[in-house]
Amino acid sequence: MSCAVSGGNYGDLHVLAFCRVCPVGTYMDRVWSAGSCVACPAGTYAPVAGGTNTSACLACPVDATSKAGSANAVDCICNIGFKGFDGAACSACSVGFYTAANGSGSCLWCHAGTYLNTTGSSVCYWCPANSHLLVESDAIVDCICNIRFNG
Repeated sequence: MSCAVSGGNYGDLHVLAFCRVCPVGTYMDRVWSAGSCVACPAGTYAPVAGGTNTSACLACPVDATSKAGSANAVDCICNIGFKGFDGAACSACSVGFYTAANGSGSCLWCHAGTYLNTTGSSVCYWCPANSHLLVESDAIVDCICNIRFNG
């Protein structure tokens, strides 16, 4: 007899003498036979034990991700180039700002001598060869030619 008949359980009553519930962050891989618990994929989480299929795994908010097997919404963290609180909606860093890693927190202003002219970025750009910036910027047009160069 399979335990899956009661949903979200795994094991075999003849062997185990009882059924076990798949824990949070997982779901049952086969419903009508003795299966095993499988971790929810990255970018999802399962806050309730006993999931019977991948629909038990809820999607993280847009522009956020989580590790496989996550159990809570707060396990969803903003993608690189985005800001917000863990488990909540994320928004793109503005022009001139970036984040270098996944997670919550603020966007950082590009360092002096670099620029960034897009939103949601993970890196700031250096000026083209033979040019420079005196301060941080949000546009390549602010790069000025070095002495003895023009363009």
